[in-house]
Amino acid sequence: FTLRLRGGAKGEREARLVLERLAARGVANYFGLQRFGFERTTQRLGEALVREDPIAFGDWLLLGAPEAVTVPVVEDEPDAEPDAAPEERDVAPEGSEGEGDDAPPPPVRGRDARAVVLAREKIRAGELKEAQRLLPRSFQAEHSALRARIEKRTPEACARAVPASWRSFYVAAFQALLFNT
Repeated sequence: FTLRLRGGAKGEREARLVLERLAARGVANYFGLQRFGFERTTQRLGEALVREDPIAFGDWLLLGAPEAVTVPVVEDEPDAEPDAAPEERDVAPEGSEGEGDDAPPPPVRGRDARAVVLAREKIRAGELKEAQRLLPRSFQAEHSALRARIEKRTPEACARAVPASWRSFYVAAFQALLFNT
């Protein structure tokens, strides 16, 4: 962004010094990866909302990243089978490396991850009621949108079915991404 200072010699020297330091060191309020979710898709949900693209919003919310790499699902819950082989799931754009928005996500852990993978497979197969049964209860936004899809509501209505507080959070994540870049 561009910052234009007008009408004042008073404090101009100090302001220029501060701006030079900011340009050299960066802004202290850089948003970290936690803002973008473990799959790094939260900001993309916000972008879809800002662009008024309910189809993309629904797809990002219910299916995750469209181009995918595989990330191990690690069973680490106490009651998990000790010899369970790691599964793999779709989560981030291929070739994502480094830091920031495109950093590859860490391994996803536990039964919730397995349930999400299975639910997404059911969504892709058009088995929406079974997908809703498989989704963990903590996935409230996904449940809201999926329920609306089961009721054969429009993509706009499916997006509006997600609680406003969640939609606001997604938009804030997109704003954070814009702030970072």
